[in-house]
Amino acid sequence: MRIQRIDLIRYGKFTGHSIELPRRGHDIHVIVGPNEAGKSTVRSAIVDMLYGLPMRSAHAFLHPLPELRLGGLLEQDNNILEFHRVKANKQTLRTPQEAPLTDGALGGYLGNTDREFFLQMFSLDHERLVKGGAAILSASSDLGQILFQSAAGIASLGDIREALETEADKLWGPRKSADRAYYQALEAFEAATKTLKDVTVRAKDWSDAQSKLAELDSALLDGRQRHAALKQRRGQLNRVRAVKPFLLELDQLRLRLDAHAQTPSLPENSATTLADAEQKAAVAASEVKHHAEAEEAAQTALGALHVERNLLEHAPEIVELNNQRLQYRAHPNDIARRQAEVDAQWQVVASLARQMGWAETDEQALRARVPTAMTRSSLAHLIGRHAVLHEKRQASQKACKAKAGELERAQAELDRLPAGQPPVRLVAALTAAQSLGDFEGVLREREALVAQRKSEAEAAQLALHPWQGPPETLRSMAPPSRETIQALVLAQNQDEAEARAAAKRIAELEAETGTLELDIKQLRDTRHPVTRDEVLHARQTRDSTWASLKLQPGRLVDDAPQFEREIAEADALADSRHDTIQDASTLQAKQAQLERTALAMRSAQSALKALHDGVQERQTQWGVQAQRCGLPALPFQSMGSWLDARSRALESMDALTAATQSHGAQQQAIEHARAELSQAMQSLGMAAQEGSLHALMVQSESHLRAVTQALGQRQTVMRQIGDATRDLESLRLEQDSDQVALDAWTSQWTAALAQAGFAPSDTTGAVEGALEVLQKIDDGLDLMRKTRVERIETMRADLAAFEGAAKTLAARMATDLADRSPEEIAQELERRLRRAQDAEKEHRRLHAALEDAKVRKADAQARVEQANAAIQPIFERAGVATHEELRAVIAASDECRQLTMRYAAAEESIRNLGEGMRLEALRAESDSIDGTAASAELDDLDRQEEELLSQERELSGARQDARTRLSAMAGSAGGAKAEAQRQEALAGMVEAVEQYVRLHTATRLLRWAIEQYRELKQGPMLATASRLFAQLTLGSFERLSVDFESEPPKLLGRRQSGESVGVDGLSDGTRDQLYLALRLAALDMHLAQSHAMPFIADDLFINYDDARSKAGLEALGELSTKTQVIVLTHHDHLLPAFRQAFGLDVNVVEL
Repeated sequence: MRIQRIDLIRYGKFTGHSIELPRRGHDIHVIVGPNEAGKSTVRSAIVDMLYGLPMRSAHAFLHPLPELRLGGLLEQDNNILEFHRVKANKQTLRTPQEAPLTDGALGGYLGNTDREFFLQMFSLDHERLVKGGAAILSASSDLGQILFQSAAGIASLGDIREALETEADKLWGPRKSADRAYYQALEAFEAATKTLKDVTVRAKDWSDAQSKLAELDSALLDGRQRHAALKQRRGQLNRVRAVKPFLLELDQLRLRLDAHAQTPSLPENSATTLADAEQKAAVAASEVKHHAEAEEAAQTALGALHVERNLLEHAPEIVELNNQRLQYRAHPNDIARRQAEVDAQWQVVASLARQMGWAETDEQALRARVPTAMTRSSLAHLIGRHAVLHEKRQASQKACKAKAGELERAQAELDRLPAGQPPVRLVAALTAAQSLGDFEGVLREREALVAQRKSEAEAAQLALHPWQGPPETLRSMAPPSRETIQALVLAQNQDEAEARAAAKRIAELEAETGTLELDIKQLRDTRHPVTRDEVLHARQTRDSTWASLKLQPGRLVDDAPQFEREIAEADALADSRHDTIQDASTLQAKQAQLERTALAMRSAQSALKALHDGVQERQTQWGVQAQRCGLPALPFQSMGSWLDARSRALESMDALTAATQSHGAQQQAIEHARAELSQAMQSLGMAAQEGSLHALMVQSESHLRAVTQALGQRQTVMRQIGDATRDLESLRLEQDSDQVALDAWTSQWTAALAQAGFAPSDTTGAVEGALEVLQKIDDGLDLMRKTRVERIETMRADLAAFEGAAKTLAARMATDLADRSPEEIAQELERRLRRAQDAEKEHRRLHAALEDAKVRKADAQARVEQANAAIQPIFERAGVATHEELRAVIAASDECRQLTMRYAAAEESIRNLGEGMRLEALRAESDSIDGTAASAELDDLDRQEEELLSQERELSGARQDARTRLSAMAGSAGGAKAEAQRQEALAGMVEAVEQYVRLHTATRLLRWAIEQYRELKQGPMLATASRLFAQLTLGSFERLSVDFESEPPKLLGRRQSGESVGVDGLSDGTRDQLYLALRLAALDMHLAQSHAMPFIADDLFINYDDARSKAGLEALGELSTKTQVIVLTHHDHLLPAFRQAFGLDVNVVEL
């Protein structure tokens, strides 16, 4: 994005000011002006124009903050946007025609930038430059951190190295520590060894402990059974004691309910209903009597009241007449005062007439003598125009004379200037040369690029080790596809994972086999179990001997003792097997498990061997395929990185070829431009100096500048002559027009004086004073007329109408008042009307009271009847006639209801306490047990339960002790567990040592690789910053490097002699140049990846000498080929350096 124009409409000291920033070959613009000229204002305006005006602004001193307005014309690719920025809460973007724009209208031009990022990345002033140098000194600024993260492209490997060292230290170290894995495994190994030695078991102790535990289990079971029987008996006795009272209550309630068999069942609220009805009937009867008395009193009062209807019918007329009386009572005095005012005004008017020299003493004659208002207005208008017309005529005469002199001077200047046009061929040749831009810098860059690409190609070929050969062979080889290599790596990883899993499984099975063999051995040694095979073998031996004795009876005497021993041994083994049947089963299960484990281990070993064979076969096939494709002897796991290195090597070779071709093309373009420019100069007869293209361009520009300057001055003077000629014609026409207007005014003035009665010789001043006096006379006469017509005559008419209305009303309604005054008639009629209205009001009140009494009496009578009807159904259901009889029946019904509810509650209690037994069974159980005997038996059962609980607690404690002793004697399981823990700890020690060796070796190798890599390569930002720093310091420093061994890392400058200088050893100016190089390098890296924005440089070269200032300008010029650069400065002595560096490309704006 670039800015074509900045409009300072109302901002800071500027009003309606615009700054044009046209595109050139070098898009660099210099805004120069003295202090207080507004350079800082322009820089703030650019930021506020792009990102919005802040809530408070220091630039609202001339224009109020709400009126601040900026404008601009932005360019992005082929898109152009012209807009205004105003101070508002919303819709701050407008078109020049005031149409609102959305807030996202600038999104495509600003990219993802915001105000803070723009100020940090695309804006730099001297203050930031100094602070940046100080920040580099402490390596604390954001830019410093960016540098150290990108330097050599491997800063993250340092973190990896530290992580490896930390992880290795956690595994092993020369000093024993509980935090290290090796020493943790060593402690576990020593503890397991000690446990294994301590775990031993004797057979007799084991047998005694088992017998003791069995005896305690039997005794505890017997005690719990007796306790359960005791609890069952106690529950039966408690149930009988709880149920018996409710059974007795149930029998009593049944007898009382039988006595109420003939009592009618009435509603539960019958008593309340009866009492409410009796009370309501009594209250309603009392109200009937009261309302009847009120009705009679209202009727009597209405008969004695009299109302005058005639006065009420004419009430509006009477009220209006009295209002007129009040309104007109001040009229007589007002008439007298207004007449006095008219007389006083006449004295003023007569005095003004005498000032005019008039002798009229009559009002009508004076009115006829005064000129009309139109005539007076015409004279006043002519007086106002006279001064304007006179001044315009004098101004036009003066302007015509001045313009004629200006035209003569311009013609003389034109005659002095030489004529001529710029040579087209020289302009075309110079333009073609300028289009090359910084051709020498580009040539140097391309030479450096060729060297860099050559170095990169050589480094890329070295990365192909151990392969060696010509580039054509490398390019023509057809290696396997990455999918094929990836499939081989994936298969290899899967086989290795399965092999590790199989090896782990074999180790687990071996440990399990050892554990089972140890368990079997210890079980045989401690329990001596007899297996079924041993019993069968003894019986077969016995039966075999008996069979041989039956076949050879003569041997009976000799072999009888042996046969008896075999019988005894077989019987003893059978008895032992019966006694140790559980141990024998355990032994048989463990032997079967041992066989299964051995089978699984053989299967896992076979699978592991198959995996190893597959891995070997895959590697053999890969070796054959790699040799056939011409690949180096590398495992396929490393072939992916080698193919990446091959791709980079091919890309480096292509880049070297392209760089070489670009360098040759640049040389040819420079030579062609030099030849064209030299020929064009020779065709003009100019002495073309032999030398570089730059020298010829300077000579051509100097010649063209002189020709162009003379041509521009001549064109300017010719435009001035044309403009002056046209202006003089216009001024002469204007002068003639002003004279005609003044003559017309004189004619109108003479006619107006005659019409108004003035003398022709009267001046405009005298007439203007007379017009003021005439206006006062006219105003006085008009005021007298208005007072008579609008005030005096109006009040007299009101008084006459009031008198007529009063006499008329008195004749119709009160003839006795006919001879009185109008005021007395109005007052008396108003008093009589008030008495008639009070009587009418009382009549209405009494009539309403009468109707209300009738309604209330009827309502009370209805409520009496309603109350009697409410209790009639209860009378009918009870079968009685009087209220006293009904109350007795209601009481009996309520008592029966209460008994029924108590009966149901007793049954519910019995069901709850009966534990699910039926009522008949509970009654039979209750009858079979005496209550007194049950209480005594319960006390005895409580005592027995306490004894049983005490015995049970003692037996439980003894049983727990016996179980604990037996568990402690589990020597076989504890020994196997201890041995497994010992082996596990030993494996952990071996694993910790192996991991430590791998990590320590990797750390050492990584440290060596980082040191070598840092010496050979630099990151892109550090390389760019090194080049710019060397350029800014005029080669005083060769490049930049980073000392990563210091904490924090430090930036060093390396001189041509190889000496390294730290930031603290640089001068202030050199440190500023270092920070500028870093900022420009960071900006260059950002522009290569992100959205381009204009770069603002504000007085960056204060501490630079002339040579380094020129180098800084060249650095900004290089940046201007990538993005727009706006330079703000108050040092106008730098302008020749800008023009020398960029020629006509630089755009200079002076404030």
